[in-house]
Amino acid sequence: MESFDRKNITVKERLRPREASNKPLEDKQDKGGQTTPSTPQKKGQEIHQMLADQINKGRRDGIGGKMLKEIERQFGCTFIQAEVSISGYAVGNKTQVDFWSGTMDAVAFRRSEEDVLQVFVVDWKTTSKTDCQQLENWWTNATNFKEPLYQCLVYRELLQAHLKHSKLNANVGIILVPIHQNDPELSIPGLCVDFKIMDNMLLLDKLKDLQWCSVLDESSFAYTIKLPCKLFKESFDPAVVVAETTNILKGDTRLKDIFNDNATVEDLRQVLDLRVLKVEGIKEEES
Repeated sequence: MESFDRKNITVKERLRPREASNKPLEDKQDKGGQTTPSTPQKKGQEIHQMLADQINKGRRDGIGGKMLKEIERQFGCTFIQAEVSISGYAVGNKTQVDFWSGTMDAVAFRRSEEDVLQVFVVDWKTTSKTDCQQLENWWTNATNFKEPLYQCLVYRELLQAHLKHSKLNANVGIILVPIHQNDPELSIPGLCVDFKIMDNMLLLDKLKDLQWCSVLDESSFAYTIKLPCKLFKESFDPAVVVAETTNILKGDTRLKDIFNDNATVEDLRQVLDLRVLKVEGIKEEES
């Protein structure tokens, strides 16, 4: 994908049988000495765990450590934490709110040439597909990176919301790292910090239509209704009934204090774009 700056990385050191702590891809032996092939899912989990341990323990040894160190050198970044939980809210039209949560494989950061802080959502993508033995093929086949890309884009929105809430000014990017399970010494990671191409391709439209929040507040549920001046009393004073910091109409405001005595149901119906306002029944409130 054109948005990503891709690097070819090769860690020359090969795995040795005695290096038990750094052999995530070897088949296992049971007590009877029989070899049990590891499943692709198991191998992928082992690679993820190997990289997470290296990052969280601050180590850069073995195949995983050397791979991380080379990625850091090529992109000028630093991995700071792995297996990072994140959650937040996506607020749509009116009161539609979706809760999102997940775990980022890792988070990295760097300073740009303009001294701007850049933070990256990192995703390891292990594969056992034979057509991806040459990792360039992973990048050329959209079905390989479509799902992880969208997941990272959601994490990016959530991370931006958290940074904004913390008043930390930073650009948030993505690093995708495809790794073939049969040859973990090779990788072609890609880094994206400029999303203009994706934006022009309309890939971000659905995400941009939502308001992303790290926490919910009353303003998250507010939506705009334009009311004509003729509905309001001439004495209506927004400074009295509207909260200064949020522009939200105070809940204890009496409607008769703001609406004109001549305002009609037809006026309200037209403003709210309703065909009719129907009364199904009137029930007295219990005292």
